Amino acid sequence: TYSFVATNTTPKAPTNTTLNTNLTNVNITEDAFSGVGDMSSLSCTPAQGSTLASGATMTCTATYVVQQA
Repeated sequence: TYSFVATNTTPKAPTNTTLNTNLTNVNITEDAFSGVGDMSSLSCTPAQGSTLASGATMTCTATYVVQQA
């Protein structure tokens, strides 16, 4: 199992301000896999295309069964 994590590292603003920076439509794409066979589709929490508030993360996982070349 492989995990891919995206984190919105913008600092959280004080609660009485509106300076938070949300990342919208966050998607993770794995396009460099070069193994024999196929890696599964990514399964993400929260779902692909979600908005990440300051400090929030999106974790995607995929599986791959090692095969002899």
